[in-house]
Amino acid sequence: MSTNSSPQSVLFPTILIHGVGLLGGSVARAARKSGACNRVIGVGRKQDKLDQAQALGIIDVGYTELADLQQESIDLVVICTPVDRIAWDVDDLAEHLTKPAIITDVGSTKQNVLDMLSTELPPHLVFVGSHPLAGSEKQGFENSLADLFEDRVTVVTPSESTPEPAIQLVEQFWARLGSRVARMTPHDHDEAVARTSHLPHLAASALALCVGEKLHHLTGSGFRDTTRIAAGDPGIWTAILQENRKAVVSSIDEFTSALTIIRDLIASADRENIEQFLTQAQHSRNKLNETRQPE
Repeated sequence: MSTNSSPQSVLFPTILIHGVGLLGGSVARAARKSGACNRVIGVGRKQDKLDQAQALGIIDVGYTELADLQQESIDLVVICTPVDRIAWDVDDLAEHLTKPAIITDVGSTKQNVLDMLSTELPPHLVFVGSHPLAGSEKQGFENSLADLFEDRVTVVTPSESTPEPAIQLVEQFWARLGSRVARMTPHDHDEAVARTSHLPHLAASALALCVGEKLHHLTGSGFRDTTRIAAGDPGIWTAILQENRKAVVSSIDEFTSALTIIRDLIASADRENIEQFLTQAQHSRNKLNETRQPE
């Protein structure tokens, strides 16, 4: 594995993308564009899809069988499969990667991965959790973008035993792809994204359900913007919500309390406090522009 982190250097000569979808394809495109790697290997379930990704120049070669990886020298693995599959995929890969490599991921829940890893990895493999706060309601490598991670936060979530050099290499990788990198514990990450990512998806979904199709012709850009993320893959989001359910339930309780407060203020025609509630929310929303958080 390379330790040279100069802007022109190749951080990881060969990277493996496990799950060549929207995020996996975007990682591949961004890594190639930034010069973070020389070669990209893809792993997936369908060879025809991998062949299409190869034809588009997203990957250089694709495999459906992990046993085929034994002939490859891989420096970095980026697992881009659903969050309830990541730990299983780490374990499966560990049986077939015979040379030193770092394994990271793009999952939006982190503690569950550490809890589910069945055994310690072989000494030549190191796992460093990652979560780029970037994505789209669209799916598939056909919609992948080389600039998806630019000016987006990527959280790196090492465990207490993760070697510092490996952490720094993963942080350098995401920085090379254009991310602003933050380091958090897996637990703190999950508590935070339950409120900043998982709850917004649920709120958008609930709002979408509150307005029937008969009223769609009366919706404007505000409704469409607010519910946009509800168009995300239900299967992927079901796994996310299940894996982070404790923190998500807590965030729902907080959101419900806030809705109850404004409901009661409206019911009692408390104009002064309604305006104060909305002013505080406006102020909080406006602060997002100062912190440069991605939309």
